[in-house]
Amino acid sequence: MKILIADDTTADRFVLRSYLKQLGHQVIAVENGKKALEVFKEEKGSIEILILDVLMPEMNGYETTREIRKHEGDNWIPIIFLSALTDSADLVTGIDAGGDDYLFKPLDKTILIAKINAMKRLSSLRMQLIDTNRKLEELAHSDGLTGASNRRYLDKYLTKEFLRARREQYSLTIFMIDIDKFKNFNDSYGHQAGDKCLQDVVNAITQELKRPADLIARYGGEEFCCVLSHTDKEIAGVLAEKIRSRIQDSKIGKKITGENIDLTISIGVSTTIPEKTETDNFEKLLKSADEALYQAKNSGRNRVVVSDAF
Repeated sequence: MKILIADDTTADRFVLRSYLKQLGHQVIAVENGKKALEVFKEEKGSIEILILDVLMPEMNGYETTREIRKHEGDNWIPIIFLSALTDSADLVTGIDAGGDDYLFKPLDKTILIAKINAMKRLSSLRMQLIDTNRKLEELAHSDGLTGASNRRYLDKYLTKEFLRARREQYSLTIFMIDIDKFKNFNDSYGHQAGDKCLQDVVNAITQELKRPADLIARYGGEEFCCVLSHTDKEIAGVLAEKIRSRIQDSKIGKKITGENIDLTISIGVSTTIPEKTETDNFEKLLKSADEALYQAKNSGRNRVVVSDAF
């Protein structure tokens, strides 16, 4: 583990550092709380345990802990105080400041090992909890079949992006995408083939969405919605055509069925820069993209129509 220690007493700092290195830990040792705080910020989350002397010049252990708790965000790390103070009031002050445990001087190596191991277990359990919560959040936001975002998350994301686009005055684009004649494909080749088709289409679309903020969501059935910030009408039209072309060239239908099935998509595109005085939400933009999709399907499918509504 990477451990940061701060102690203004050179001898104590040397002993603690030696013990920790013997246990196989990577150690950074500094002489006061101010330097400990600087190192903590520089290391950007790589510190796994802090051991802070309580009485130090410039910034004591309690003050350092309060500052670290302000800056750590979600990256909680165990903090152990090192002190000769054994009064219960001092212990309470340390815990209230954000500390997790105490080591008393003179240092006992056996107790040091036990407390480091305990903090290591706590840190590991916390990381497991964070990972589990992250996975649960992804499941709550995702469509179980395709891995795209679900409709509920789309509404939440669009609301946020529309308000931001209105505030910062940048272009916001929506693609409404529908798989052409999907019902016929699903009825002819079965739900398993239909499910594979949906998954492959999402994968192909995702390969064209290069930016982390670009979103694809399953809107319903075989219909999908893409949200692209900072994307004007011309760029949106080019990207939509690339997506349409990729689906056509991927021969998804043939790969799934083994037959010469042309599987294509139609795309409706709508772009706007919301006016600062505009009180509407994203529904008008969504409706415009949906109308463009309807026009694309009525014009023969396998094509892109860019709305002129804005």
